[in-house]
Amino acid sequence: MAKEIRLAIIWHMHQPDYRDPETGVHLLPWVRLHSLRGYTDLNTVAEEFPHFKQTINFSPVLLSQLAELAVDLDRDHFYQLSKKSVDELEESEKDFLLRHCFLINWDTHVRPHPRYHQLLMKRGTDIEGIDLEYVRARFTRSDYRDLVVLFNLSWCGFTMRSDPVIQALIQKERGYTEEEKLILLELHREALKKVIPVHKDLRTRGILEITCTPEYHPILPLLIDSHVRPDRHPDTPLFRYPEDAWRQIVQGLDIFESILGHRPIGMWPSEGSVSQDAVELIQDAGLRWIATDEALLLDPATGTEVPENADMFRPWLVGKPDGHPLYCCFRNRGLSDDIGFQFSRMEPGEAVERFVGHLEEIVKLAKPKAPPLLVTLVCDGENPWEYYPDGGEGFLRELAQVLENHPSIRPTTPGEYLDEFPKAERVKKLGAGSWIGGNFDIWMGAEEDRTAWKILAEARDHLDEIYPIPDGAEDEIGAQKRLRVLEQLWVAEGSDWFWWYGEPFHSVLDYVFDIIFRNRIKKAYDLMGLEPPVEVLIPVDPKLPIDNVSVEAPLDINEPQIDGKITTFFEWSGAGHLKTSLLEGLVVREKSGPINDIYFNSDTRNIYIRLDIDREELKHDDVLIIRVIRPTEINLAMELIPMPEVNVRCYRADDDHRKCKIEFLNSAAVGEIVEISLPHELLELTPKSTLCFSCFIMRGVEQVDRCPLFGTISLVIPDERYIGSLWLE
Repeated sequence: MAKEIRLAIIWHMHQPDYRDPETGVHLLPWVRLHSLRGYTDLNTVAEEFPHFKQTINFSPVLLSQLAELAVDLDRDHFYQLSKKSVDELEESEKDFLLRHCFLINWDTHVRPHPRYHQLLMKRGTDIEGIDLEYVRARFTRSDYRDLVVLFNLSWCGFTMRSDPVIQALIQKERGYTEEEKLILLELHREALKKVIPVHKDLRTRGILEITCTPEYHPILPLLIDSHVRPDRHPDTPLFRYPEDAWRQIVQGLDIFESILGHRPIGMWPSEGSVSQDAVELIQDAGLRWIATDEALLLDPATGTEVPENADMFRPWLVGKPDGHPLYCCFRNRGLSDDIGFQFSRMEPGEAVERFVGHLEEIVKLAKPKAPPLLVTLVCDGENPWEYYPDGGEGFLRELAQVLENHPSIRPTTPGEYLDEFPKAERVKKLGAGSWIGGNFDIWMGAEEDRTAWKILAEARDHLDEIYPIPDGAEDEIGAQKRLRVLEQLWVAEGSDWFWWYGEPFHSVLDYVFDIIFRNRIKKAYDLMGLEPPVEVLIPVDPKLPIDNVSVEAPLDINEPQIDGKITTFFEWSGAGHLKTSLLEGLVVREKSGPINDIYFNSDTRNIYIRLDIDREELKHDDVLIIRVIRPTEINLAMELIPMPEVNVRCYRADDDHRKCKIEFLNSAAVGEIVEISLPHELLELTPKSTLCFSCFIMRGVEQVDRCPLFGTISLVIPDERYIGSLWLE
């Protein structure tokens, strides 16, 4: 047998659950936009070069979102807003477009295109430092239309760019019409609808192997036991729910099978994260192979009992010796990272030559009469391509061509290799770690990570107290009420939320990931009938950018008359003002709520709050809740029936968020407006301290409205030099 190696490239495709738990709207566009590029382009290469066998690894939550958007792409908020005529855009929607329509690599997709670059310069490159109101006024209707088209064009990969319609739009560069914009967006719809069927076809033809991660892409070892690493941070909160890890595995397999029509035999555990307990669960689920990083075989610091003859160029048996055979392929870190981070900076021919040269050096290690070496690469199949000037087309096509006739390098899939060469030695104990540094620091190492895990752990602990598993239950899910809470917490267990907390990774969308995570936790508390802790209502990361668009700070102190009427113009003229309609571009909801405006102010004795409410949207028993979270935690509740004097009920939650002390104040009025006065003593306010609050309208247990849509209103309590300050946290 001549010396040869087999090359198994695994492309990992993953997006977290972007769906709002209340509306089902997809808050971020990445499922659609990656469909236009990585998901489609890799299929194109596979069809053109069927010998270039590849493995595609999907997270099941990505598959479910792809399947949903293939039926109803209007659930994508970015897509829906892109379709809207520029002439009909609200100010908040224009701000949204200005913020988000440059979310692509500027060096490869903005600066090379004069019109797109011109719009970036007109907006400004520091989004947190610009005056959006000023920029909004400078942008013309044509500017907004071109911005939307160019953003949606920039995400089209090389397959879509071969379409004559797309080519014509690229060449036009500016002055797009509404009709041209809608034509482009319809091509987006068509491309996304093809993703799943084409993958199924390529798999049936034996060109692709398709595998998956656990359902919501959690770090399995941390679900099983967050204290699994002896070198963990001393403040690491305890999360120990192996049943959640098991459920993430088996439900992921079920969802995969329901969408793609077959049950996978392989798995890339989320982020290549494994531990001995995790692989044994995967083994029990009946999978045949997994992959993880080379560090988990070669580095004893991970806790692996490293074999004397450790060799990452062949599969190893892992898990229980008496269990179902489970093989582990070990990722070649250098070559995998070259594709993800290095080759985009090189000419395609140079990159392929360097890549193949490395493989040819590995060929020299092969023994003529032994099974061929297996070189396993696990690469990000989504994000690298925007850094390649041509979207990776040159590199991928040239690599496939070179390997087509290469005498000693043959592309394969792990499943195909194991069919041919099933014999393997065993790693007695696999350590605990991931593809990044061989540890879990990215998801548990920063203070913000640990805060988020603590929030998650507390919610999970509450569930077992509120809805314990009944005696004799068949599994850990229990009753339907318990399942509904678990569904929220399973989403929150996903790795992505923790990826963006702390250092080193950040983006302008950090605040959205934070909101999605906390909304899932908040929904879990709502379903349990509990008040969420304060930590759920404010950003986990205190450094997250604060958005103060369209919010006016108090400029003067006037004591209003609490009578439910606009007694004089001046009584609220100096108050802080939040107009709810101007904040709707920040978080999506299906329709506006009853609250139109909130005014707020303080003197040295009292807090004053006014709400302007659309009474036609109210029902007789609707209740206003004012949730105060700083400096003390207190809920204020009152009916909204028009009366000159209305009692305000004050609830102070205990540490378990279940029992409350109740006080009553006769300091509110409901008429054409709602007016409330609250003494500083009640809220434990002192000069220069900060009050943080938000307002809710509740209809029984249903939330009818919230203002602001996320975060809180903050007000500095005046002293003698008070001027006023307000921001959104």
